[in-house]
Order: sequence, then C-alpha cells, then structure tokens
Amino acid sequence: GSKRLEKFNPLLALSAGRQILDLGLQGFKFDEPVYPKENTYEGLLILGSDAPGIYERVLFSNELINRGTKFNSVYILTGQRKLEEYEKKAFPYLTTDDEGQMALEILQKEALPALQKNSVLIYSEPPEGSPRATTESTVEVFMDLSPKRGNYLCISDGIFIPYQELIVQNFLNKNYPNAGLTVQCVGPGVKDTFEAASDEEVLNKASL
Repeated sequence: GSKRLEKFNPLLALSAGRQILDLGLQGFKFDEPVYPKENTYEGLLILGSDAPGIYERVLFSNELINRGTKFNSVYILTGQRKLEEYEKKAFPYLTTDDEGQMALEILQKEALPALQKNSVLIYSEPPEGSPRATTESTVEVFMDLSPKRGNYLCISDGIFIPYQELIVQNFLNKNYPNAGLTVQCVGPGVKDTFEAASDEEVLNKASL
C-alpha cells in the first residue's frame, strides 16, 4: 500500500508522485517501445515483474520472434514474491500466489512455441535484508548456470528499460568481469497501463 511509498518520500502526495511519473513517461518517451540493435543474441532474459508486466514482456518477446530476432536460449528471471490482489484479479487463470510460478503460467499460456521451447525458469530467494528477490539476485542465480559468453537481450518495459539495463550490466561487470556477457534491454512502452488506475495503484506498480 501507500506505506511502501512513504518510506521513500513521506512528504510526496500520491497525486504529485503520479504527476512526476506521467511527466517522465512523456518527456523521455517511455511510452514507446525499444527494439533490439542486433538480429542475433546468445540468449533472451525476460526480467521479473508483476503479472501485467510479465504478460507484456512475453507478448513483446513473441513480437521479436515474429520480427526475426534470433536467440539460442530463453531465461525467465523471477524470484520469491507474494502476488498482489490486483495481479490475481487481472489474470484469473493463475493458480499460484508466487511470482515464479505466475511467470511460468503466463509463459505457458501466452508465449509462442518457439519462446517456450528452450525456456528456463530462474528462481531466486530474497537476498538478506530484502522482503523479495531483486534484479541482482535473479541475475546471480542465472550466472550459476555458467551461461555462454556473448550478447544477451533483456526484456523489460517502459521506465524500467534503461534502469534494468544499467543494473544488470553493472552487476555483471562488478561480480563477473571475465564472464564476457553484455546486455541490451528492450521492451514495450508503458502505453495506457495507468489510465484507469488510482494514484496509489499507479505508484505501487511503479515501485514493484
């Protein structure tokens, strides 16, 4: 709820926070999709998110396949997190209360066969001091698989595209400097995801 937001800035009203987010989306064009720079990648990393975010990232991955983008393997980077009520309402076919299984169920229902074929679920426990898995903790579990050197495509969305590219590449450079992995983050724009939502719902989604 709003308590999670207040710990970041207790003086920021929900309506003001939403206005700041909306201005950012317009000014930096986060409402527009970002597409890959290359045609071929060693692997595809679908980064964890809430259920609507996973859904959009899977559909965007389908689009990349239809556009001819090639990759040798697919990894869904998720971790331990209890689903919010709005996620279960948005996707009534879900049978789970956990992010990892949720991502798998959405993939199985929405992904093209080519996307499902070589997919591997990466599941991270929360790091010490964190209530849920983080981008870094999921990448660490991914690296336990000793992935091949090369360029990897990360799927995120909207405002998270440049942020998660920075987080993932910095983590790799710092902790696995000799692994030879580089990442590019792409994904769909935010579109009208927030139009019908309340100010609190919008900022809670942005803080996931």
